[in-house]
Amino acid sequence: MMPRRALRAGLIVFALAASPPPALPAPRPGVPAGPPSSGPAPAPAGTAGSSGAGDEGGAVAADRAAGITTPVWREPREPLDLAWHVLAVPEYVVDLLFSPLGFAVGVVERYRLERRIIDLLQNDAGTIKLVPAFKFSTGDSLGIGGSLELENLLGRGEELDVGGVILLNRDHTLEATYDQTFATLDGRGFEASVEYELNQDLDYYGLGNDTRPRDHRVIDERSLNALASLQVFARGASDSYGLVELGYRRTTLAPGIDVSTAPVGEPGDTVGPPADFDRTTSHALFGLVLRHDSRDTPARTQRGILAEASARLTSGLRHADFSALSLGGEVTGYIPLLPLYRVLVGRFGVQGVFPPYGNGEVPLDEYVMLGRKHGLRGFPNYRFRDRVHPGRLCPRLYPIYRFRDSPFMLSPSLFADAGRVGATFSDLWRPTVHWDAGIGIAGELDTALIMRIDIGYSREGIGIAFTLGKEL
Repeated sequence: MMPRRALRAGLIVFALAASPPPALPAPRPGVPAGPPSSGPAPAPAGTAGSSGAGDEGGAVAADRAAGITTPVWREPREPLDLAWHVLAVPEYVVDLLFSPLGFAVGVVERYRLERRIIDLLQNDAGTIKLVPAFKFSTGDSLGIGGSLELENLLGRGEELDVGGVILLNRDHTLEATYDQTFATLDGRGFEASVEYELNQDLDYYGLGNDTRPRDHRVIDERSLNALASLQVFARGASDSYGLVELGYRRTTLAPGIDVSTAPVGEPGDTVGPPADFDRTTSHALFGLVLRHDSRDTPARTQRGILAEASARLTSGLRHADFSALSLGGEVTGYIPLLPLYRVLVGRFGVQGVFPPYGNGEVPLDEYVMLGRKHGLRGFPNYRFRDRVHPGRLCPRLYPIYRFRDSPFMLSPSLFADAGRVGATFSDLWRPTVHWDAGIGIAGELDTALIMRIDIGYSREGIGIAFTLGKEL
């Protein structure tokens, strides 16, 4: 007979096995039912973990809604440092402004576009090249073009460039240049060029340092220039040498065409036209240039001096009274400040032009000019014209980006220009000096300038110039 104690234990086990499981709480609407949690009990109501009043309350509620019962570790949220963000505003602005450039650089690096473009524009030997050109500046029209460069095709070190640029207003420039070094002349170089230019809205403000923006007029100029130069006073690759120049120029000036600016020569105009206006003149040119070049590289220069002194006589052929004697000199110094191409550049120049034959007249193209292309990048082109001027230029250069295995580099610059013009040398000491300041970015190789953007500020506004490719 079974003992009473064993019978009682068996009945207890049978009762526990036959009893139903405890009922689970009904799920909330929209929350899927999940398996019973074997983890820690949920936090009581009113605590930081369930109320959402704490930093992780919302995260815990989201985990429960997703059916996650195991606590998930999250990195603590960083506190807001307002002072740090205020100090980082310039960095945010730079990132925003250069974000399109960063995207373009990323695409170029990913697909190696610079190699593909170079392979497309030149042959394997590098003797035939196509160089695209693009030009834009405020106040002028947009222009596109290019040049064909043929190098050493005959094996004599010759180089021939033929190209041009055409603007939207149908102004255009065509140019051909031939350059060669002759071993029979002890390595002296010879260069010849022919250029034709049509400019229907050449800027003209009159003569003098005190011309006003409202004096702006336009001139139609058509010019043909031929120039040949031979290196003298040097042999081989000397830093100091001279150039003898012979040339011919033919120029026609007429009233300009521009829908927003009045032409020169209108009846009652208060701005007097130049002496050779509304006629065609022809001139013979003879010049001598002395140059010293100790720069380490032609582009992206780190140290050295470039000094030049020149004298040129332009004598009228059809009208002998239109002649000019031009004298000038300029010195540019490159001083390295820090590594990575951080260089201070200083430039000083003086130039003057005078009638060589008594009371003759100086042709318009021979006058000294200051403007966006001639030393004052915050002013319009050809802004100031007269017979003499000094000029100063002080940019600071340093690189910001370089391709992984390419010599191409982007180099920004900070610059400041100052200068004035006058009818005589005594006018140069008067207090009115024109100045500007700005920034620029140049795309450079060691031996060439590929592209350049300059943004200059002056009292007459902001000037922007962009050039891609070889400037023609």
